[in-house]
Amino acid sequence: MLQVLQIEGCKKVEHGPVKVEKLIIGNCKELTSSCEDGLMSLVTPDIKINSCQSLENIKLKFTLRTLTIKGCNALESLEFVIDEGGASSTSSLLMNEENFSCIGNNNASLLEHLEIYNCPSLKCVSTIVDLAAMLKYLDIKECPNLTSLSSRDTLPTTLKVLRLAYCPKLESIVDKLDKDTLLEDLLIYSCEKLSCLPRGLHELCHLKKIDIYRCNSLISLGDFLPTNLRSLEIEYCEKLEALPSNIHNLNFLQYLSIRDCLSIVSFLEEGFPTNLRQLWLSGANLCKQVFELGLHRLTSLTYLWIANGIMDSFPEEEDGKTMLMLPTSLTTLRFNNFPNLLFLSWKLFQNLSALEQIYIAECPKLASLSEKCFPPLLQRLYIYDCPVLKQNCEKDKGMMWSKIANIRSVIIDGVEQQK
Repeated sequence: MLQVLQIEGCKKVEHGPVKVEKLIIGNCKELTSSCEDGLMSLVTPDIKINSCQSLENIKLKFTLRTLTIKGCNALESLEFVIDEGGASSTSSLLMNEENFSCIGNNNASLLEHLEIYNCPSLKCVSTIVDLAAMLKYLDIKECPNLTSLSSRDTLPTTLKVLRLAYCPKLESIVDKLDKDTLLEDLLIYSCEKLSCLPRGLHELCHLKKIDIYRCNSLISLGDFLPTNLRSLEIEYCEKLEALPSNIHNLNFLQYLSIRDCLSIVSFLEEGFPTNLRQLWLSGANLCKQVFELGLHRLTSLTYLWIANGIMDSFPEEEDGKTMLMLPTSLTTLRFNNFPNLLFLSWKLFQNLSALEQIYIAECPKLASLSEKCFPPLLQRLYIYDCPVLKQNCEKDKGMMWSKIANIRSVIIDGVEQQK
């Protein structure tokens, strides 16, 4: 059996039956159909199709296990070819329950891995997904006309990774996921019309990671999240109004990022899950409320990133008392984009004996820091785009130099300062 068969720049493929472990088809600009041009006679578990601009339809064998399609501008449909007694027929473009009952278990697809990138004419993948009972990995990017993943409004229970990006017309993933779905990793990026996540998400005991970026129609994540979740990133979702009510009970959650979701005006009173290791918070509302969230209770937290605040002092004080205490476990502390910040209180750092790294970026009005801001174990100080602070940290000239000279590594605008 051939290991790899690569076909490049062909107008038409005419071939007898050949067995090959991997088939690569690239830059066949006049190829219009995988079936008509002889590709169906090639027996292979792994197909990669790249930049076949005229390819409109791809017909696949049920024995295929891995399919990658990139840059096929005219591609409109994907279909399985069903072989029964030597005859061939194809599943309908719009599958229905009658079609499924006629297909039978003998024709179950073996497809496990499906990637589709940059296919602007593709509107639906249900003819593949609905029959891919063993599908584990589904990754679709830059398909601007994609509107549907499944005509049955569900996904295979075998699915472990689902990634959708730059599909602006996709309004729904599916209505509901079966509670036995093996999904572990969910990433959704720039799907502007997506308004909600599938029902049943909170029942998925294998789901460990959820990343959602720039889904500007997303209003809700649902009432609950799965209890075994390890990582949650929600960023630039401007209409998202609230986090699920059980977020404080996610005892396995270690990484949480809530960034620039402008409609989230407050967290739940219960605060954050106590086993967090990394916390990223961004936005004027969240920066204000962070003072009230009892971060000192997060005894496993090692990394804290706070950004896009509008206050002129941090932390704010009432009657001379600092409103914010940080966990003593912190090793890295980052401040980004505080355009009005004039004063960074040393009281914020007074209990941070384990702190090793401080990042300060985009704070144009911040002029200086107290030497009490630098704990004994501090190894690195990073300063980016802080012009006044940069001038005051200039070696042997700036008013801050004597305070930072003993820090092992000082990096200003990407340049390590020589001692």
